[in-house]
Amino acid sequence: RPSIAVSPTGVVFVTWSVLIGNYSDVFLSRINGDGTLIDSTPKNLTSSESVDEQNPVVAIGPDGDVFLGYELNPNAPTFIIDSYVTVSLDGGNSFLPAVQVIPATPKDLALDFVTRLTLVPVSGGVVHIAWEEDTCGEGCTFIAYSHAKVSQNAAGALSLTVDPGVYLGDAVNAARQTAPS
Repeated sequence: RPSIAVSPTGVVFVTWSVLIGNYSDVFLSRINGDGTLIDSTPKNLTSSESVDEQNPVVAIGPDGDVFLGYELNPNAPTFIIDSYVTVSLDGGNSFLPAVQVIPATPKDLALDFVTRLTLVPVSGGVVHIAWEEDTCGEGCTFIAYSHAKVSQNAAGALSLTVDPGVYLGDAVNAARQTAPS
């Protein structure tokens, strides 16, 4: 499914995933407010040859920071789906290295799906993140929250850091909760 967001300057960002060979990658197209394409061809933002990167979501903050989240499925026998988030500080020309959304459950589980990201950026390079986490594959689902922030180290290099997730609702004590928004 595609995801769409509009920058404060009116640039439209559309992301989607495409099956290339045996694996999916995440693509981005940018469109001016008048409908003309900014990029002559869609940008492949993930280009991995050994894992599925899929179900992207794009969101743009009031400062114009373009945040992108997506699911990564390594197709491993552990059946773990992780989610990652990255940010562009230059209008989608380049993105910082993607970082994993830290699950609210221990990672020693044989089954853990961190999926259905929702991103809400605010000013200052911060994005709030909610997601669905399934720890058994049979509806053991809960909603979790975290946030990520752009930071700069002493050498001036920028990076995105994500705080560990926290439980918001647990399927053990409440009805099945899905699709945060």
